[in-house]
Amino acid sequence: MKLRLIFLIFIFSLPSFSQDCSYSIDIDSFFPVTISETQQTLPYSLRLTRGQTSSGPNCENYRLYFGKGNANSYQRQAFSGSNTVNYNLYKEVNRNTILKDFSDAGTTEFITGFAPNKFTPYTSTWYVGVPSIFDNFASAPAGVYTDVLPVNVYQVRNNGNVEFQTARFLTLSFTVPRFVQVSIVDQNQPHDSSSTTYTMDFGELSSNQLLRADLRVVGNVGYSVSLTSTNGGVLKNTKPNSSSEVSYSIRVAGGSFFSPTNANSPYFLFDTNSSTDISGNRYPLRVRLGNVASNLDDGDYSESLIFTIQAY
Repeated sequence: MKLRLIFLIFIFSLPSFSQDCSYSIDIDSFFPVTISETQQTLPYSLRLTRGQTSSGPNCENYRLYFGKGNANSYQRQAFSGSNTVNYNLYKEVNRNTILKDFSDAGTTEFITGFAPNKFTPYTSTWYVGVPSIFDNFASAPAGVYTDVLPVNVYQVRNNGNVEFQTARFLTLSFTVPRFVQVSIVDQNQPHDSSSTTYTMDFGELSSNQLLRADLRVVGNVGYSVSLTSTNGGVLKNTKPNSSSEVSYSIRVAGGSFFSPTNANSPYFLFDTNSSTDISGNRYPLRVRLGNVASNLDDGDYSESLIFTIQAY
């Protein structure tokens, strides 16, 4: 009789459970921003504290990953109905690295944190890249735009494994204010936000002289335009003892020539309920002198006109 020994080898694979690091998260879940005329890069922070059960090196290192938000894209957008504002979340203030979620992030597209001690808050900071009002001018009329996304917190175990711990949802709110901007420029020149004063130089005065310029208005809402005359529709001699003056009339856009004879009283010119595109609306200005008498005092003559733009 032959005896055969059969050796059976059993290999047991024990399940691997992630450790509960009892991370306590302190974060402002609502982040409001008012969009301005320049781009902004704003810091946003989370404070993490390890709890009693977070023993050993398995809980000292952590990472923060960031969801896509309602656009379901890392070209993140905030929404107001069907209108959108583009924004994004960045690792650095110089906006080099867009932050992503765990399943999509590359080797640097997340925030790393180190929490060596229990019961001690540690801060991790990232940056919100906020556009200027001009970056989304066509797609983002005045209003409040929101997006909601999760910040997912993972532990980095001492064996290198990265395991989910907890999440917090953030609501980002972007307010696009009612905005109107005006400039006065040479005829047929583009809008220039720095050109808010303009001099029409008639040189040697003569009857019926005509000079031209353009009023430019850029706005994301409707607006009205009015005009106020300092001298009541005349150019006055700047010498203190002179009473000489020259009348003039003005035409704005497609209106008729008129003389703003009531000094310091606003004259309504026109209004619109429509916004403009980024280049703005052009309104031609024409100023025509009246009769220039032959016996006028020598010297300089001047008048100040003030254009007031009211956003609707």
